[in-house]
Amino acid sequence: AAARPQPCRGCWPQPSEKKQRAGEPRMLAAEVLARSVRPIVGTISLCLAALVPCTVGAFAPGEVRRRGLWRRGFTGFSFAVFVSSWIFSGTVGFLSVFMMFAVVAQNEYYDMVRRNGINPTWKLGLLGSCAMYVAAACPSVAMREAAFPLTGCATIIYLLLRPGFERCYGRLFPWYTPRDTPPTTYDDVGTTFMGVFLFGYMPSFWVRLRGIGPMAPAALLPAIVPPRLRGCAPLVALERSRSDLLTAGALVQWWTMLAIVFADVAAYFVGKRF
Repeated sequence: AAARPQPCRGCWPQPSEKKQRAGEPRMLAAEVLARSVRPIVGTISLCLAALVPCTVGAFAPGEVRRRGLWRRGFTGFSFAVFVSSWIFSGTVGFLSVFMMFAVVAQNEYYDMVRRNGINPTWKLGLLGSCAMYVAAACPSVAMREAAFPLTGCATIIYLLLRPGFERCYGRLFPWYTPRDTPPTTYDDVGTTFMGVFLFGYMPSFWVRLRGIGPMAPAALLPAIVPPRLRGCAPLVALERSRSDLLTAGALVQWWTMLAIVFADVAAYFVGKRF
């Protein structure tokens, strides 16, 4: 009888391995992640080193054209260091800065819409977008999925009953002067949901991506830091901590943004040349 082929272990998870891994967190191998972390550390180090001559050349007296080139280099390298620090600043730091940028952009969009004679419910849109960012950072799947529908329901109810809400505010708060809000139009509804979708729901997936694949510093640092440097006090404290500075999603974000930068720069020079 022909020998029964043995399953290739390591090629496909066996049932026993599935049961064993059922309760374990999904952590990627430190050796594989180290290959992505080492170029990031090298790039940030080169940017920090390049900031020294760029700073001297940008702010030293000399020819205006030459100083302009140094200032462009200073701006580019500073931005690279800032964005890298922002991505690897942990969930709270990343969420705070990201929310600030998104709220400023969404407020500018609603201000442009109001200047064209449209009356979106911009305050409720901003609150709904912030709620979606916070929900995206939460571990609860139900909360992440419910943030957008709940924001939409609250927004459409307020838009339909907006004149009545204004009168209720005037009766409840004597110091409040009800505004003469015109009837809700399709443009009001469309621009409100456009702002919530473009500046709230879609960017919230960057926050979700940031939290994928948490990595323990104690498992990753030995693979990327030489033994001599691991005795430094900051690295020892980081290795003993349970911080979420390093995640697989943060690595994907860094490489994605690097690809976007290279694509934009290449598009600029190719378009300028041809």
